[in-house]
Amino acid sequence: MKKILLLGGGIHQVSLAKEAIKRNLKIYLIDFVKKPYLKKYSDDFFYENLRDKNACLKIAKKIKPNYIITDQNDNSMETYSYLCAKLKKPGISTSSVKAFTNKYLCKKKLLGNSFTRKFISNFNIITFQQLNYKFHKNKIIKPVNMQGSFGVFKIKKNNFRLIQKFYKSKKIKNFLIENYITGQNYAIESFVLNYKVFSLTISRKIKFKESFVDKKILYLSDIQKFKLKKIIQANKKIVEVLKLKNGLVHAEFKIDNKGKIFLIEIACRGGGSGITSDIIPNMTTFNPSKFLIDLSMNSLKKNYKVKKNDINGAIFWSAKKKYQLTKKIIFKKYVKNTFSLNPMNSRERPNSFSVLGKKKHILEFLRVNNI
Repeated sequence: MKKILLLGGGIHQVSLAKEAIKRNLKIYLIDFVKKPYLKKYSDDFFYENLRDKNACLKIAKKIKPNYIITDQNDNSMETYSYLCAKLKKPGISTSSVKAFTNKYLCKKKLLGNSFTRKFISNFNIITFQQLNYKFHKNKIIKPVNMQGSFGVFKIKKNNFRLIQKFYKSKKIKNFLIENYITGQNYAIESFVLNYKVFSLTISRKIKFKESFVDKKILYLSDIQKFKLKKIIQANKKIVEVLKLKNGLVHAEFKIDNKGKIFLIEIACRGGGSGITSDIIPNMTTFNPSKFLIDLSMNSLKKNYKVKKNDINGAIFWSAKKKYQLTKKIIFKKYVKNTFSLNPMNSRERPNSFSVLGKKKHILEFLRVNNI
């Protein structure tokens, strides 16, 4: 049997594991949590820091995998490209991965392009020692190389000490400082085949109050056409400038009150929290897991014909224990354990749910359950 090495094994990567099993591949797993969800699907598991490239390379040389894969995990992306290069396996190049995962390098590159610079708000890079409330108040601060909304704050008088304490405890040294943009958040999922960008889904995001953490991600076909066009065009041009040849892309944008669109973040991996595992395979005919394994095996098709299904979706986070299920709703419950953020058990955010069905049924479900 041929071997596939998975870097990161959270609950949302189950579809990857199942696809590997379908292809009669032996699964080896490396993760930085001691009891990852995919451990039960793997033939062997190794506990290691996914950001430690050389430690993971040492393990990989023992395994001698035929294929290497990762998804929905910025922590493993640079290690993934490093292993692919060192072991001469198909995958995303180190230069492409760096252009996406390092927020400073990403925005610097986009700022240098005459077309994409309009999508970038003013930014600067600072060290922990340079962080100053007087100069940086009301600005956005985020780690240069961390995942999603982790460590993202708007600097205020009442949270400045908390921000300093948080960054010091995490030993984060370099930060991006940006202007705060008032507007609506959106996310677009796409795949890239031979440098050509194909859009899959676009969502409207609602954040928790005074936070950059998602509360609801809505796929309800309620975004105005001119906004959809702006998001698709901006995403396409940005991915082209960052020169990704093949892979999945998750990008977040904000459209301000004047209709101007700005890039918030972009990653050359699938969206997490059920986006890649639930939303895309149900709302479209595209299977992200099959595509990623095709990429790892250097067997990408010349064309992936994608159609939109007549179905809508929503992802939400709620601490409620019981929900009234309304008719014709596909309800997928994920992380319900409030202890799931314990790094010994899982990296997933607690109380995450995916809902799929007709738009009117989803709206009814959200209304009845006061979500």
